[in-house]
Amino acid sequence: MTAEKLTEFCDNNISMCLGYISGVSDLYSMLASVNPSIFNYCPPRSLTVLELSSVYRREIRAFPPDPAASAAARFTAILERMYPCK
Repeated sequence: MTAEKLTEFCDNNISMCLGYISGVSDLYSMLASVNPSIFNYCPPRSLTVLELSSVYRREIRAFPPDPAASAAARFTAILERMYPCK
């Protein structure tokens, strides 16, 4: 899915937006449990999918992606920028 399409979902169909973000977040959590160094971000444990969607929407508006950019790649970049590991 492109970042542009995910942004459309987040603007017009919050259920699709939350479903995508929840799925990607779950996948990332599973991958990180196998290889903790695979990602370079450390979100707080209390962070909800709704909060993640708000972060995504805010950041995508502040830094619009190339229309063909991968939604997962942009989501990862946003997580790394917003929740760096200390």
